[in-house]
Amino acid sequence: MATRNQEVERLAKDINRIDVFTTQNQETLMGLKAAFDQMQATFSKLEQQDDTPERYKVRYAVVHLEGRALQWHQGFMKSSGKQICDVTWDEYTRNASTRFAATLIEDAMGALKALIQTGELEDYCDEFDLLLNKVTLPYEYTISLFIEGLKPEIKCHVKMFKPKTLRETYSLARLQNQSNKTLGLGSMSNTGSTS
Repeated sequence: MATRNQEVERLAKDINRIDVFTTQNQETLMGLKAAFDQMQATFSKLEQQDDTPERYKVRYAVVHLEGRALQWHQGFMKSSGKQICDVTWDEYTRNASTRFAATLIEDAMGALKALIQTGELEDYCDEFDLLLNKVTLPYEYTISLFIEGLKPEIKCHVKMFKPKTLRETYSLARLQNQSNKTLGLGSMSNTGSTS
């Protein structure tokens, strides 16, 4: 029968092994997330450029890949047995998304619904845009989610104008944010501050 000290030592070793395992897997997941984000940014650019011919989109994307994303591309091309000119854009993006999104098990919709502004408005807008690119939503719902995540001192003023487009919503939020800064109103959590 193990003594209490031996039991504590065994538990400490187990916890240490779990910590090492978690750290190693977290680094791997962060690398995969970076590769996924890089590919999504490239894909978004291409989809916004309607003038890029379909047969050149995959080639254009490949030029911008690096690290894990490039390794995936090389493996994909070898396993598909196709030439790059024979791979359709739809096939390529579906395979890339399946490869990286399945590994990350990311719930972009849940993250978007839970997103709230805690710092600067521009940081909130950037994070909102990043998550918005990963989901498909009706326009009205997108505007509502953006407004609901704003700090209270910005949200109520933006809501009052009932913006109809996301662009208008961003503009109103920026105007109110600038107004608050000019008047020294800052965030509610900084009410005792003089800066």
